[in-house]
Amino acid sequence: MNQMITPEATYASALEYVKMNDEDNAILIINDFILNSKKKFWTLVHEQIINLYIDLLIKKNKGKMLKDALNYFRNISQVNNIESFQTVIAKTKELVEEKLNKAQKSYHGLVLKFLYIQDKIYNQILFSFYLQTKIICLICLKLT
Repeated sequence: MNQMITPEATYASALEYVKMNDEDNAILIINDFILNSKKKFWTLVHEQIINLYIDLLIKKNKGKMLKDALNYFRNISQVNNIESFQTVIAKTKELVEEKLNKAQKSYHGLVLKFLYIQDKIYNQILFSFYLQTKIICLICLKLT
């Protein structure tokens, strides 16, 4: 990757990858910027980059990278713009809670599906036993 990439170019490149549904490369572009950035001070573009990055990391379940991203952003924003860091933390919390709610709904849906299937199987087994019993009774009647 380019050693002297600007925050603006990083953001534009990451957005292009997201538009092409290539979120993994968008993550790599931003991660490379964070690791190799010469600018260690806050700008508005950094906040836009970190918001996009956090959204992608949460979607991809990359918790360690998320923690590192928040640490990086805290370090560059704590002196000049602590409000920006607080905004990013609030957005992160909101996205994580949203993902958790979706997972819980999905889990409940799967449980209901499992119970429905289990009930169907149970009913089929009972019906099978009923038919077997009826057949045995008919055989017994014919033998007598």
